[in-house]
Amino acid sequence: MTDGGFRVLVTASRAWEDGYTLFRVMNEILNEQGTPLAVIHADARKGGDRIARMWCEVHPPGMIAQERRQALRGAALAKAASPHLVVAFLMPCDREWCPQYRIHWDHGPDEAVQYARAQGIKVRTLEAVPL
Repeated sequence: MTDGGFRVLVTASRAWEDGYTLFRVMNEILNEQGTPLAVIHADARKGGDRIARMWCEVHPPGMIAQERRQALRGAALAKAASPHLVVAFLMPCDREWCPQYRIHWDHGPDEAVQYARAQGIKVRTLEAVPL
């Protein structure tokens, strides 16, 4: 662990609504890595980013360092964040204009995962398939 703590990039679909799973996974990472834990997310108003912000806010200051990168998504977010771990909560693409609609994962989180893997950064993915 570096002086600033273990850096975790949380990326998720804007359609991700499973707060229980996100909280469970982040609690597991906190237990594995200890504090301080730096959590980086895009701080979107809905979906997994909103849930990640909520998870950060229920922990005391000094335990969790929260970095909000509102203007960045996907590979750009992963590159700027310099994480030790990328945690991606994946859902099928929900952009009807996309030629791969519902065939591949949501663009932003999947781009972050692909970038992280190419850079040798650890990746943990959780996949949801809406009914």
